Amino acid sequence: MKDQVDALKRKGLNAACLDSTKTREEFLQTMEGMRNGTLKLLYCAPERLNNEAFVASIKHCPGGIRLVAVDEAHCISEWGHAFRSDYLKVARFTKEIKAERVVCLTATATRKVAQDICDAFDIDESGLFRTATYRPNLCLHAEAAATKRETYPKLFEFLKGHPGSTIIYVTLQQQSEDLANLLRSNGFAAKAFHAGMEASVKAKLQDDFMKSNSLIMVATIAFGMGIDKANIRNVIHFDIPRSLEGYSQEIGRAGRDDQPSHCLLYLCGEDLHIRESFARGDLPSKESVRNLLQDVFDANSARLHPGDAIERRLYEQSKELDIRVSCVRSISASLANPY
Repeated sequence: MKDQVDALKRKGLNAACLDSTKTREEFLQTMEGMRNGTLKLLYCAPERLNNEAFVASIKHCPGGIRLVAVDEAHCISEWGHAFRSDYLKVARFTKEIKAERVVCLTATATRKVAQDICDAFDIDESGLFRTATYRPNLCLHAEAAATKRETYPKLFEFLKGHPGSTIIYVTLQQQSEDLANLLRSNGFAAKAFHAGMEASVKAKLQDDFMKSNSLIMVATIAFGMGIDKANIRNVIHFDIPRSLEGYSQEIGRAGRDDQPSHCLLYLCGEDLHIRESFARGDLPSKESVRNLLQDVFDANSARLHPGDAIERRLYEQSKELDIRVSCVRSISASLANPY
């Protein structure tokens, strides 16, 4: 959001964003711009829709809301039910504030994801537009290696032959730190980026990347969504991507200036166990889910009245039922009032 707002301000457009980095004064200034009608574009995350005062302010903007644009709209389908449930509230929000127009945008959406978006916003077939993902200026490479160690000299050689702003995607946070250190020790200007860093550190890294034409950013998928940098010359997947859609989304950040750019994918059997772990590691057994539901809907639940809540010890459940606390919390919250 910050990148896009900065770019709009450079073009003379009155835009702002609301996020956790804003001071009280900056927040009040943005809200005043909404009230007096001077603010033209406002960026915010879906979680902002939980703030009733914010929603009420949006409703009373002078002249109403002309357009709600939902960027990265595939998240409504792919993340909404499990990762960030607030994405599911966006459609309801647009109806509540009586937005004049709504546009949902994404670079990658399978037919199922596109249908989920259409269902959420009551979009009929005539309102669905698709374009080809092929871009002639992107050169796609793939190389195989028996071990990860064999990949390093290949990577160094590629980077020496293809200078410019580069994103190298890895899977694990520690991996981003280790690979960035290795690149620096071999003479490359490289930095690491991952979700475990402080917000101020991530903001500084993002600024550095936007200003540089040669920096290599070794990052998890926490980096890149919303990055609007036209001259990214290389996007490298050092590990196997999480999905074909994710791969397509990430290589799409290269060469937005229509100049030749390179997308390199390394394939190594050592990566498979990490993806296998992600795919299966967080899944509880059927028996654990069954026992959880029995624990929630025990004999006491039958005596509940409308408005009552079911209370359970989440930490104890996570130990006894082989279910992560975050998972238990989301299930319990959805069942707290069965009426």
